[in-house]
Amino acid sequence: MQAHLLVVDDHPLLRDALRLTLEAEGYRVSTASDGFAALAAVAAERPDIVLTDIQMPGMDGWELRRHLLATAPSLPVMVMSSDPGIVPLAPMHRADACMVKPFDIDDLLCVIERLTRAAAA
Repeated sequence: MQAHLLVVDDHPLLRDALRLTLEAEGYRVSTASDGFAALAAVAAERPDIVLTDIQMPGMDGWELRRHLLATAPSLPVMVMSSDPGIVPLAPMHRADACMVKPFDIDDLLCVIERLTRAAAA
């Protein structure tokens, strides 16, 4: 059984493109448009991995990560942004992975596979 992924991004086109691509790869995918909706989805659906944008209105990806560390500390979180400046910040925020947009879908799939294996171990 493939992992259940939660994609969190305030840009509907990117969010839907990721959902469709990941579903085509056999993943179960839920989406959220912001950090608040993501917290509700995590509580209700218990995804295996969260993929979140950093720059979102209301609650950004870093704040979402802090909340998830408090409520679901073992849930793997991959952060995404078009700003390459997130790369050195990701470990400080305890992100499990980091990708700079635009990214290659094969690279994304490799990261998801790595996070899935690590979570299962």
